[in-house]
Order: sequence, then C-alpha cells, then structure tokens
Amino acid sequence: MKRHKDAEWCYNEALAINRKLSRGAASVIEARTLANQGVNYYNMKQYQDANQCYTKALTVYTKLSHGVASLDMARTMANQGVNYNAMKEYDKADKSYTEALALCRNHPEVATRADRARTLKNQGINDNAMGKYVDADQCFTEALILYREISQGSTSVDIAQTLVNQGVTYSAMGEMRMLLNVILKR
Repeated sequence: MKRHKDAEWCYNEALAINRKLSRGAASVIEARTLANQGVNYYNMKQYQDANQCYTKALTVYTKLSHGVASLDMARTMANQGVNYNAMKEYDKADKSYTEALALCRNHPEVATRADRARTLKNQGINDNAMGKYVDADQCFTEALILYREISQGSTSVDIAQTLVNQGVTYSAMGEMRMLLNVILKR
C-alpha cells in the first residue's frame, strides 16, 4: 500500500507543477495525470476518488479535443467503466463502455485492437452482472476474435480469461433455462 501513497503524492505534485506551468490552462499532461491517478485510486479501492479523477480527466480531454476522439479518452472511459463496475453501478459502467466502444468503432485510428478487445471483455463482464447474458456472449465473442487476431494463433492469458468469462455466461444462461423450465412446469 505504501507505494500507492507514493504514487498519489507524485501525481499531486505533477498536477501542481503542470497547473503552474500552464497557468491553469487545460493540458494533455494534466488529463493523463488525472487518469493515471484514477487508476491508482482504483488499485487502492478508493473508487469514489478514482471516479472523480476519471471525470476530471474526461472533462480536460473534451476541452482539448474539440470533438476529435483520442485513444486517451477511450481508455479513460473504459477505465471509468471498470471503476463503476467495482462500485456495482452497472448502468453507469454500461454507459462508459458504450461510449468507449463507440469511439473505438467510429474512429478505428484511435484505438488498438487490444484496447477494443479489453473494453469488449469488460463490457461482457458488466453485462453478466446485469443479467444481460446474450449481450455478454456477443461481447466475449467479439473480444475473442480480436485477441486471436492479435496473438496470431498463439495462446494468451487474455484469450483464456475471456473464455472463462464466456463460460460463466453460458453457465448462467443454462441456469436461467433450467429455472424457466421449472417455473413453466408448475
């Protein structure tokens, strides 16, 4: 935990220096620092603080982008989705993932296939938590296609993790079918 506190201090110092040098004007360095600070807070399980950092970072990216999508913006949206998922705020997570994926799909030059695959996998996990198993299955299937393209036929942890998540989905779908059969027989 000590290193997380050290990281927090570094980010706060970097923000103070950047704000002084930029005379309060928004900058990419500020947005990236806020986004990284959000990840640090997430790792410390300080989800409210993480969310504040992600929201501030997205505000800065939006000011700077003038409507132009960026990889940093998509990644921050996706990370905010993971954070909302940890807070069990699944609807907010869904919105974050949907916006991140829209950026990725509408601006393929912005996101790497790995970013799209990771966001799809996380969206699938969130869909599972919401009981949206068909949507989760679709996300995992798309993520697997991308991960397999990236790995060029070799195995990867990402493929294995996504398959496990898809297995959880199929299991839940099977349990729902069995429950429906029981209910319908009554």
